[in-house]
Amino acid sequence: MSGLDEDRELNTLKNELQKLEQSLVTQLQAGQEPSEEDRNRYEEMAGDLQSKPEYQRLVAAQSNFDKLLQRVNETISRGIQEGSESRIILPS
Repeated sequence: MSGLDEDRELNTLKNELQKLEQSLVTQLQAGQEPSEEDRNRYEEMAGDLQSKPEYQRLVAAQSNFDKLLQRVNETISRGIQEGSESRIILPS
């Protein structure tokens, strides 16, 4: 992840996209329709960010981490279930 933090171009794009997104959200919350130019710019910037190999690696790493965490949670749940059914543990 430090490689991602050090990529100035990617960080600049990410920050600009966040600012534009916040502007669009503010407009929508105020009941205003964002301009077509802003919508197109947002789509272009989001597409550009998603096409970056560094960003794709981050998304893949997050996905793998989520899968690992899900397996850990399932294992813990099974252990709790099996432990609660064990005769070793006596109800108080």
